Amino acid sequence: MAQKKFIPGYFIDNKKEKINCLIINEGWIYNPTTFRYKIGEKDKVQVGLLAEVKEFCIPNLFKYVRDTVDIDRSSDLLDDNEMSNSSAPEWHRELLFLKVLVEGNNSLYCYEEVNFMRFFFRVKDQNLQQLIYKKFRPGGGVNFLFNKEYINQLEEISSFKEIDKSKVENINYAEKELKNYFLFINECGGDTSIVYGKKARRWFSIKPMVGFNICSLKTGNGIDSSV
Repeated sequence: MAQKKFIPGYFIDNKKEKINCLIINEGWIYNPTTFRYKIGEKDKVQVGLLAEVKEFCIPNLFKYVRDTVDIDRSSDLLDDNEMSNSSAPEWHRELLFLKVLVEGNNSLYCYEEVNFMRFFFRVKDQNLQQLIYKKFRPGGGVNFLFNKEYINQLEEISSFKEIDKSKVENINYAEKELKNYFLFINECGGDTSIVYGKKARRWFSIKPMVGFNICSLKTGNGIDSSV
């Protein structure tokens, strides 16, 4: 197995000081709680801890930011007896490293564990919020429904209120499609976006979103029987 390399990056500590350093790119599948770094090539390896680091980054590769957020940990597994009977999110207040996907006036983040993924967003300097998507079994029955409140949230954060909402309603709770949307609304607002990760290519341009047309609006309650 090839040895992992230290790559120039930085982290910001609790005193808001930016420390340039060398960070090992672990290629995390799931969000980390620590990372390994050293200040110089010949210095000893140290561990950056969640409680001590506000953010860490290797430019053009990844960026993680620490925040205390409300996260819904309801089970998404269809064969899980723990799947909720309620459509309402079940909030837990937690301190986490969130992966930055799109950074701009409207920013998109992700938190992932085994069989578990949640997306978050921030509008300018407002607090981070989860994009709400929840599978549930009403009345504890066999059939399940989806709370797709994230669709309403996506509609609300756009400064272009005349966007065809039928197009927004087709956006799946998935990284690629959410990235496209955040890049679209930032570009429409004249804002430059920074995209992190291997998927940062020009297919995030406005072209995939040409279906966003100015027309009449319609609303929904966020509850759906489809995926």
